[in-house]
Amino acid sequence: MSAFDELLEAVEAMPAIDFHSRIAPASPAASNASEVVLNHCLRAELVTIGVPPSTFEADDKKKSVADVTQHLPKISNTTTSWCLTQILRNLYNIEAPIDEQKLETLWTEVARTSADPAWPAKVLQKANIERVLVSCDWD
Repeated sequence: MSAFDELLEAVEAMPAIDFHSRIAPASPAASNASEVVLNHCLRAELVTIGVPPSTFEADDKKKSVADVTQHLPKISNTTTSWCLTQILRNLYNIEAPIDEQKLETLWTEVARTSADPAWPAKVLQKANIERVLVSCDWD
C-alpha cells in the first residue's frame, strides 16, 4: 500500500466534526427535495451564472427545483456542485445528471427519509460525523 493510500485510509477513518452546520436541530432532515437542491450555496452560484433569484422563491417548489436542475451542468466544476452530487449519490442513490425521472425519484426518496425518525442519525453515521455545531440561531 502506498503512503498516499495509507494516509487516505487513516483520514477516512477519523470522525469528523461539522463545525458550520446550518441544519435546524429540531428538524434536521430535509422535508422535500427543494431543501436539498435549493440550498443557499447553490443559489449563490446559480444566481451568479444568471438564474433569476425569483426562481428560488416560487410557490411551486417542484417547478423551482426542475428549473434549477437545468442549470446545474453550468456549475458542475464547483465544489458546491460536487457536494450536491455526493449528497444525491450517497444519501438518495441518484447519479447526476438529474433528469425528470431522477427528479421524481429524489422527491420520493426525500419524503421517505424525512418520515424516518432515525434518518438524521443514519446520515451522521454514514458520514462519520461525531459532533455537529450549529452556526445559526434557530429560535
